[in-house]
Amino acid sequence: MYETGAGFEVDTIEEQYIYYDKGGKFEPHVDTQCNPMKDCILGKEHMYPRLFTYLFFLNTDWKESDGGYYHTYYNWPALNIKQRVEPTLGKTVIIRADKTYHSAEVVNTVKRAISLFINVKP
Repeated sequence: MYETGAGFEVDTIEEQYIYYDKGGKFEPHVDTQCNPMKDCILGKEHMYPRLFTYLFFLNTDWKESDGGYYHTYYNWPALNIKQRVEPTLGKTVIIRADKTYHSAEVVNTVKRAISLFINVKP
């Protein structure tokens, strides 16, 4: 557990290796299904309330024709793109996990990333 001094306590940090094969994509979504400042219960299971997502891209020699661009949106469900990020090595995106709708376009090659989910104590 980590004290942040920002009105919340970090509970856990989840990591995930993301691998897209050709044709892979993610539809628009948020990375949590509950309010991170309250206890998150889904059925009888406790859900970690995710507050932030850090996404690190691991792709070298990326070309626009490879597709797979990462999008964030201004408003849901209108899908007005706020940001379009090329998934190249070293690019990092940090979003509010419970409020930022995001997606990934269809990829025309292999694409890799690492995500960290910052889970807070309710």
